[in-house]
Amino acid sequence: IFNYLTLIIYYFFKSYVNLIFLLENEIKKAPFANVNPVLFVCIVLIVVFISYQVIGALITFIATGGDIKIDSSNVVLMRFLISFSQFMFLLFPAILLSILQGNKTSEVFRLKAPPINILLLSVLGIILIQPSLQVIIYLQEKLLLAIPGISDIYTQTQEIFKQLEEFTISIINAGSLFEFIGVVFVIAVTPAICEEFLFRGLILKNFERALSWFKACVLTGV
Repeated sequence: IFNYLTLIIYYFFKSYVNLIFLLENEIKKAPFANVNPVLFVCIVLIVVFISYQVIGALITFIATGGDIKIDSSNVVLMRFLISFSQFMFLLFPAILLSILQGNKTSEVFRLKAPPINILLLSVLGIILIQPSLQVIIYLQEKLLLAIPGISDIYTQTQEIFKQLEEFTISIINAGSLFEFIGVVFVIAVTPAICEEFLFRGLILKNFERALSWFKACVLTGV
């Protein structure tokens, strides 16, 4: 099954890439060129939601036979499906929709290396913000439990979060260096590429066309 799935994904991937190159080289008039940028963002989010959440989930369901419980027999398959879904249903739709809007890929997705000072500042910011996030999570939990009637709902949601945590632990648990590299690719490299292309690329660029840079950054972050 895994071999057949790999072949299907390969040809799906190849066809998708060929379609993107064909559109970029042959398209004469972009169908979304005159669409309001904010409306276009809504279209993008709807398309991505349907493709990633619905089609991606359906492929995962079919590949796993409906059993998404992770163990040693299917953990590699699940990691593969996670990366595949993000590339095929987050990254490629973003590139495809950008082309259909008549954009230059390099401009929309800002394909250039950042200055070293900006890069270092970003890394420092990520490190410094971690303790603050922990404090916010702690205070949020205390405030929620203090609200009458919320404790039962909170307990139910905690069960869901616990299941998600167990799922995540199963995905990131690595028994060798080679497996660790694969895990890093799945949980760090793949989201960094796919989500940034979508949100900090296509969506941010369209918000910038309609709003001030500050509002564009805030809305993209939300």
